[in-house]
Amino acid sequence: MSKPLLGREGQNITIRRGDHVLQHTEGDFDGQRCIHQEFVESESFDGFLPQLGVWMVGEKAVALGIRETQELIVVSDSPFLPRFVT
Repeated sequence: MSKPLLGREGQNITIRRGDHVLQHTEGDFDGQRCIHQEFVESESFDGFLPQLGVWMVGEKAVALGIRETQELIVVSDSPFLPRFVT
C-alpha cells in the first residue's frame, strides 16, 4: 500500500497485491512523497469495514467517530457516526 506522507481522508491511496492494483483513490495529494506499508485487510461486519477515530483533549478521550465503507479505502464521503465518550 502507498499513501501520501501528508495526505488525508483516503486521498491518493493505492492498495496492491503483487503487481495487481486492488483499489486506488484520486485526490489533492498526487505527486507528493509517499510512505509504503504492508496492507492487511481488516475484518468487515455485515460487509462494511469500520475505521475508528478518537478525539483527545490532553490525555482524555472525549469523543469517538466511526466511518465505514464497503470498499478497502475509507474516504471522506464514507458514512460517519459520531459518539461521545463519558
